Amino acid sequence: MKLEYSRPGSHGNFGDDLNEWFWDEVAPGLLDDDDSTILLGMGTIFSRWFTDQLPADSQKIVIGSGGGKAGGPPHLDDKWHIYGVRGPLTAAYSGLGQETVLTDPAMLLRDFPEFSDLGPRRGIGFMPHIWSLDHWDWEKTTRELGLEFINPRDEAKGTVRRIGRLEGLITEAMHGAIVADAFRTPWIAVGIAPGFETSKWCDWAASLGMAMTFHSVRDVYAPKRSTSLRIIKGAIKEGLHRVGIKAGKRARPRSGEWDVADMKGRLRSLIEQKPYQLSDEAKLDAALERTRQAIARLRQDAASGKFARK
Repeated sequence: MKLEYSRPGSHGNFGDDLNEWFWDEVAPGLLDDDDSTILLGMGTIFSRWFTDQLPADSQKIVIGSGGGKAGGPPHLDDKWHIYGVRGPLTAAYSGLGQETVLTDPAMLLRDFPEFSDLGPRRGIGFMPHIWSLDHWDWEKTTRELGLEFINPRDEAKGTVRRIGRLEGLITEAMHGAIVADAFRTPWIAVGIAPGFETSKWCDWAASLGMAMTFHSVRDVYAPKRSTSLRIIKGAIKEGLHRVGIKAGKRARPRSGEWDVADMKGRLRSLIEQKPYQLSDEAKLDAALERTRQAIARLRQDAASGKFARK
């Protein structure tokens, strides 16, 4: 059985990178490189934008993946084995019953022995999404505001430990909130980048019976790139213009002082007001147990030869 999950670029992304070692921990011996059976990992990948890339004749297993992106839901036939999905929005989107709702499997990280003793809690963290990371020096801004910068491209296990030791987390990355909630670190969801996706957050939160509150932080822009690169790009655009070829949309202007001040002001307000969220412990426990049972069923079916190549 081969694991497939989203890999957006070569620099890593916390929520996707968890897949690299998570499944070997919760289901040892389940995975190999045999793509006659595909296990869809964590992420918003239970949609045709992703599933159409998988081998057409392979069996596909879904256990906690989310849906809702471009292309619509996959056409489900006898090659699909649905052990559960991330939340009720994914279930409805995919034409499945609410009995298939689990939660995001990453919440099971609280069961892992290596994360059982993370030490005392200290500080408030800030975690941008990778979409925002290259637009602004968030690490510098985080230090200026007295926050701990959590880089979504850092090694995932270290990031889990850092989140679990925080007193609170302000996060644009959904799996930052998911891991924080699992370890009972209060969190605040912020939207920064224009492509911020609220639906996947609401899908996960609804699996825990929790209403989402989103806070807006101004999207600021000052990309890290060399002066020489800007000169080269400018020369190319000028050359294209002279021969009558359009070079695409105009480059985004750098953010001004007002925009930067507004961004910092909104973050300071969140730090001071502390509008934290945290799921109900009993509902979290119930969702985790559903997910544990689904993984146990999958392991039993795999051991019985249900997915063996014919």
